[in-house]
Amino acid sequence: EHHARTLQLRWIEIDPNNAWIRRITVRQPDYMLLEQSEHANWITSRIQAVRSLSELPLPGQPNNRLALNRLQSILEDNRESIYVRLAAVEALRKWQNLHAPATTTSMSGSWPGLSHLMHFKTHAKWFDAYDNVRPNDFRDVNTYILKLFVPSAISRTRALDGCSPDEALHFILELLQNNDNTNNPYSDDEYVASLIRALSSAYCLNKTRISRIGLEEETKDIAILELRRVLGFYMNIRRSHNRVVEIACLKALSRLQRARLLSWNDLTCFAAPFDERGERNDILLRQAALACSIELYLDTRNPKKGWRLAFAWFASLLNDKKNVLEASIEANMWSTLLRMVRRNLTHERSVDALHDVCSETRDTVRILWNLMTISVDPMRRVCAYTLYVVGVQAREYKSP
Repeated sequence: EHHARTLQLRWIEIDPNNAWIRRITVRQPDYMLLEQSEHANWITSRIQAVRSLSELPLPGQPNNRLALNRLQSILEDNRESIYVRLAAVEALRKWQNLHAPATTTSMSGSWPGLSHLMHFKTHAKWFDAYDNVRPNDFRDVNTYILKLFVPSAISRTRALDGCSPDEALHFILELLQNNDNTNNPYSDDEYVASLIRALSSAYCLNKTRISRIGLEEETKDIAILELRRVLGFYMNIRRSHNRVVEIACLKALSRLQRARLLSWNDLTCFAAPFDERGERNDILLRQAALACSIELYLDTRNPKKGWRLAFAWFASLLNDKKNVLEASIEANMWSTLLRMVRRNLTHERSVDALHDVCSETRDTVRILWNLMTISVDPMRRVCAYTLYVVGVQAREYKSP
């Protein structure tokens, strides 16, 4: 290190032109990374330095806050590239998770990275002097992009026990409750959808909500009531562009139900071809609702039964002559089913159910065989064969 100082070595870069198709990490002292993050000419070089700053201090180095302060200054620097600032957002979240307290109960001084992320509300003029949420103003594109990503980073901060702090949930909930787009000439659909996704991420791992006994308190939960309010508003009063807000609400409520934090049975209404008024449901909403239904069926705590129920239900939809599935919806359901089954392969005996000798196994194999041989749709036959291979030859997939 002393020799490097005498040679005035400012920082080290390997493959600056990205000729290698791989990520390279170089461990350097903090003063070199600080220099690189500030004075490197290439954006990619500054992004690499920002990512490395999230891992400081290195073993054997003093525990100082130089890296943390530098990441905050990058985030709040309007002259910096938006890509470097987004990297700083993710680096602050990673730094906080690496230096998180044991539990979410110890709050004072234990969440400096989270505090820096939440302090961005002052720089972005999210809140006024009285700590009230300001009306939306998306004229600055870079600030708008950061407003999409900062809540997501805040929602993914975790203590060592894997739980998210209450402050993160309250911060996101306050933004969603007080969102005002009245005088903003630009749409806030993507912004509201990002807040909903962040809210569900923080909610499902919040210790206060997880420790709730039963579902008797869900009718009083402010976060659940807010999700229902937003979904009702965009379903009945104003539709969002490409239904991004409605789909985010469906996925959020489905995720809460999967975590046993909510009792919600309205997915069938959105998955049906027609609504209660006899009008045809939106294809994008049906696609999202059917995908959420499959994920609900595929319970990782009982995957052997779950994937069989999901597939039987999906096969009944394919055989329904009155309500023919659109091609896009069927393709999305196949991909969702295959993705969830493959994800469950990591669990012991997850989808190894087709090796059992019982009536349920015979019915499942018969349905798969009919889809592979009788169906005239080539894509359906290929998807059925892929699922058959995953189910019947699960042992081969598990072998190293």
